[in-house]
Formats: sequence, C-alpha cells, structure tokens
Amino acid sequence: MRRLSALLSLIVAVGAVQLAASPALAGPAVELCTADDARGGVPADFVLDACADAGALTLRNDLGVPVVVRSAGDLAAPLTVHADDSAAAAVLRLAAGAATLLMPGDIVRWPLGAGAAELVVASLPGGAEDAIVREVGPALPKAADGSAGDLAVAFARVVDVVAPAVVERADCADGKNFLRVAACDVVISATIGRAVSMHLPRGAVRDVQALLDDPADWADWQRGVRTASDAVAGRTVRLAQAPVPSAPPPPQPAQEPPRSAPAPVPAPVPAPPASPPAPVAPPAPPPAPVAPAVPPVVDDVRSDAEEARARLEQWLREAFERARQELAERGNGNGNGNGRGNGRGG
Repeated sequence: MRRLSALLSLIVAVGAVQLAASPALAGPAVELCTADDARGGVPADFVLDACADAGALTLRNDLGVPVVVRSAGDLAAPLTVHADDSAAAAVLRLAAGAATLLMPGDIVRWPLGAGAAELVVASLPGGAEDAIVREVGPALPKAADGSAGDLAVAFARVVDVVAPAVVERADCADGKNFLRVAACDVVISATIGRAVSMHLPRGAVRDVQALLDDPADWADWQRGVRTASDAVAGRTVRLAQAPVPSAPPPPQPAQEPPRSAPAPVPAPVPAPPASPPAPVAPPAPPPAPVAPAVPPVVDDVRSDAEEARARLEQWLREAFERARQELAERGNGNGNGNGRGNGRGG
C-alpha cells in the first residue's frame, strides 16, 4: 500500500513538472478586440495571445518569459495597453533595442494601415538577458518620471555584453574536462570585468561585478536561455495580415449587341454594247488662209528719210545762196555812197 501511494505521488509530481514545462496555449484571444479575419486573422497555434480586427493587431504575452516583437509593413507605432513598469523591465526594454519588448502580462496594440503587415515574435537576442536582470535588476533605481535611470541605461549595456558571453561559455565548456572548463570560466569572467568597468559608474563596479562573476549563476543563466528558447519553439511566431482588398470596379452598363450590317445591293449588270457604227470619212480640212501682202515698210521709211534729207540740203543751199547775195548787195551799196560823197566835196 505504501508502494502504491509512493508511486501515485511520483506520477502526480512528474505530471506537475510536465505541465509547468509545457508552454501555455495561446492563439486567438477574442477578449482583446472584436475579431475580424478578413485580412488573415490569427493562426490557431500562434505563440502569443492575439487578436486581429479591421484596424489593429493586439498581442498579450502569456508565456511567463519576456519576448521581443519586430514589426514590418504598414503598421503604426505600437500603443501600450498594459505594461510592466519595474526597473528590471526598463533594463530589458533597453536591451531589446529597436524591437518591442513584451514582459509577461504586457498587452500592446499595433494600428494597421491599408497595406500588408506582419509581427514576428522571438526570444531576446542573447537569451540570458532576463535571467541576468532578475539577478541584479531589482536593486536598480528608476528615474522620477518612471523611465529607466542612468544606472539602468548603463546596466543594459552590460547585459548586452554578458548575455551572449553566457551562451559562448556554455558552448566552450560543453563536454570538456575541468581544466578546459576553468579556462572557459576565465574568459567569461574577464568579459564581465571589462563590461562592468567600461559602462558602470565607479561606485557600482565592485558590487555589480560580485553579483555577476559567479560560476553558479552562469549555469542558472544558461538554463534561462533554454527556457526562453523553448517558450517559442514549435509555435507559429509570424502573424501576417494581407492588404485591404481593392474595391471591385463598378459594373459596366449593358451594351446592345452590334447590329448586323445590311446586305450590299448588287451592282446593276451593264447592257451589252451595241454594234459600232460604220466609220465616216472625216471632212476635208479647210484651205489655209492666204496671208495678206505686207507692204515694204522699211523701204518706204528709208525713201522718206532720203527725200527729207535731200530737201533739207536743198533748203540749206538756197538759204546759203540768199544770204550770200544779200551780203553782196549790202557791200555794193556802201561803196557807191562813198564815191559820190567824195566827189562832191572836192
């Protein structure tokens, strides 16, 4: 009886461990919005609680570990519906970089545009960020306005260096003897010392380095890496939405069928040509007109000119002769007068 009770206790304990290790069921969560699957909706095996409506995508992290969400496509800046405001969350948000961090229980809403869009869920880049911050984060102060203080910003830079170093140390020490493991421990210890000295204020270096430089913690942080990876493994991590379908074109008015063209009227058949008439002899051409005799105009003109010249010469000779005679008569008269006068005077 005692063996049976012990066996039942063992079965219950194993079942409890399996339930704790299996991820919570997520997928469509209609309580987050008025669901609308017109653009794709939410896959049944999506890794987070999610709801898609006509205007936004809403996610809720129910995994128990922080995750980051990267957006692409036609999505506006995310709107926080509910968020963890602890100092540890502030450090992890800084360590997440450009991605949106969802702490366990956080609810964030992304407004949708008309184009295609998607959200992709992943664990933190190094995987060990959450475990490291839980080790030291509660001691970090916050600024008066609720944002991460200067020490939180500096510590986020340390986490960015130490988280991948934890994974590298696990790969370095896997299957090695104690000497090789000790060498791997020296490497991560030196990495932690450099990061703390470079980014933290001098007064915080010793305390923070003492918290981080512990091989027992490194093993716990490595288990945290596996936990973060297992939380999203085997589940759909991509939530895609199709673009808004374009409106169909307005119906075109009904068109009348084309009327058939009337049949062409046949051309009239020409009558056969009549027999050609007998050829008629052409009339005789009229006699060519006789050109009238042309008087010798040139000879007449030449004759008239010669006659005129002869007359002019005759007239000149006559005029010259008359003038000569007149001059002679005048000379004689003058001589007679002079003789008569002289005789009387003696």
